[in-house]
Amino acid sequence: MMVPNAEIGDYATIVRRSGDEFYMGSITDEKARDLDVDLDFLDKDKKYVAEVYSDAHNVDLEENPEAVSIQKVIVSHKDTLVTSMATGGGQAVRMYPASKEERKDLPKYKDPKLKLSYGHVPEAIQSNDEFQVTAEAENNSEVVTGKKVQLMVNGKLVAEEKIRIAPHSTKEVTLSYDKLFEPGKYKVQVDGLSVNQVEVNEKEPTFEYSDLSVTADGERIMAEAAVTNFGTTSGTTTVPFTVNGEEVETKDVEVPAQAGGGTQKVTFTYDTNGKADAYNVSIGNLVPEPIAMPLINLAGNWLFQKGDNETWKSPEFNDTNWQEVTLPRSWEDHSNYLEDDTYGWYRKAIHIPKEWKGYSLKVKLGKIDDVDQTFMNGQIIGESGTFPMGEGEQGMISAWDWEREYTIPADIIKYGEENLISIRVFGAKGGGRLYDGPLGQIELVKVKEDVADYNP
Repeated sequence: MMVPNAEIGDYATIVRRSGDEFYMGSITDEKARDLDVDLDFLDKDKKYVAEVYSDAHNVDLEENPEAVSIQKVIVSHKDTLVTSMATGGGQAVRMYPASKEERKDLPKYKDPKLKLSYGHVPEAIQSNDEFQVTAEAENNSEVVTGKKVQLMVNGKLVAEEKIRIAPHSTKEVTLSYDKLFEPGKYKVQVDGLSVNQVEVNEKEPTFEYSDLSVTADGERIMAEAAVTNFGTTSGTTTVPFTVNGEEVETKDVEVPAQAGGGTQKVTFTYDTNGKADAYNVSIGNLVPEPIAMPLINLAGNWLFQKGDNETWKSPEFNDTNWQEVTLPRSWEDHSNYLEDDTYGWYRKAIHIPKEWKGYSLKVKLGKIDDVDQTFMNGQIIGESGTFPMGEGEQGMISAWDWEREYTIPADIIKYGEENLISIRVFGAKGGGRLYDGPLGQIELVKVKEDVADYNP
């Protein structure tokens, strides 16, 4: 066995020989790579057929992970074979002595060299505009190959794009850079091609909003957002703060100018005076975020019962004899429940305000050791792990370290009434159960239709 290329945790190439044949396999991590492998291990007096099984040029780890490109080429011990791998991919090569017919019919391997040429290069842009250069790469070889295409501005590397191209094919690549800021002329170049010039012109202060965050504390709502100025000079803008579509406050904010855009945070507070409602809160022209008032926190008092009974999920079940416990906390601690491979149930009644009608809700239940099924008003809303099928832990799949986060559909919620959350738990060996947070506030997750397309 030989290892021509290897870096622990990153990539590896391994070669094995069986009689007259050689087998070479390569793998890579989350980075697409092109590795050179010297074939000097082949017998010097022979020509070989290399059957190359590569990740296809259009392989995508999430959407198209299995596409394969297969080529046959003639190689010898003097060649250096390029191993081209997509993100999380690999390559397999079988090399065997070539027959006279194969030496005649199959192409000889040539070191793949991508040919680059410019597509479009803008002559002028304004400060902080996105500068985009397109280039065309051509692969005239017999195998899939790849390359990092680089964009240089005034001799400095500012962007690069990894591309992979099928044999005898072309591909367009776009390189972008959004930090050309100071007015003036700049030299731009793609991978050794001719140098071009772009002129950056001044731009008036131009403002955009982002990163809206909405939280609540008691009866107050706090909102924060970022205001970014993409102009050449600093400027002041009037920032509106809206609640339920009504402008309730404005602030004049001075935002600096810099490469990539200067940013200033802006914050607002709003006193609800204890009024229950689903508040839709926005800063600037950002899509409003809904927040529920009053705050309903799931941490704290719950009811607990040892054992397992399907009727315990029902809102009609009488749980007056159940133990009151405080969560998050393991049932070994709150109930001295020490046995292994056991079941237990938790229940909590919560009042959902009628003002929240039309919204689905998100509940965060923290970490549950080992398996759970969670119900709202007797209907399942989520489960994590797999319950055992037999005695003990047989067939169980634990989710002991998952943070549970489930959505309660609007159509099973009783607005303006009591609603019951019930949780069935199986615990194997060791402590745990509803042992850790975040066991937090109930959140609104469905924006009403009348504000979904908010565009003041």
